[in-house]
Amino acid sequence: MDINVIDASEREQSLQILDAAAHCFADSGIDVASIEDIARRMSATKGKIYYYFLTKRQIVLEVWRHSIELTTIAADQAVVPEADPVEKLYAISFAHAMSMMTHQHFHRTAIECMRRPPLKISSENERALAGKIKQQQNDYESIFRDILVSGIESGVFRNAPVGVYAHSVISLLHAPAHWYRPRQKDAEANRAEIAHTIANMAVGSVRRFDGEP
Repeated sequence: MDINVIDASEREQSLQILDAAAHCFADSGIDVASIEDIARRMSATKGKIYYYFLTKRQIVLEVWRHSIELTTIAADQAVVPEADPVEKLYAISFAHAMSMMTHQHFHRTAIECMRRPPLKISSENERALAGKIKQQQNDYESIFRDILVSGIESGVFRNAPVGVYAHSVISLLHAPAHWYRPRQKDAEANRAEIAHTIANMAVGSVRRFDGEP
């Protein structure tokens, strides 16, 4: 089932399953967490899970895709087209870091997917889903590339291979998904403070200052 082409009620149910699955994958690892674990976390039956998703692999892929959607939505809301490259890079970096902490379980699962050997795709549906994920990743990375190219051309960023910049900055922004632990008090303010620090690190890593070649 493609969660983007079902009605609102079924989409909500699908997202609840993905949320539970992401928690299980983040806590136990993709290989260890099972359909039974996901159902148990939801206080649901395995039958309910299989009504929406045919395989565990499909669930993993959908969690991964949703992770990319979350960061893409955050970037679209944060980046002002009229802003200069420094402001744009700070804005998208802040939004990305905030998403890593706010939706940590989704992003931790997605990062595990990127680091592990490729999933063994066994159906046309899964193959199509994997293709969509690759395209979404490329589209998201292109936002960073465009900002970096603009900054290099205007002289505010150091002249270096854009691909190296983009991958390095995104890797830095992924970091909170691994080590962030939410506070019981002032959690939102704490996340914002961390995101601000990391966004400044991202900008500083590419910024060309006066006197630099």
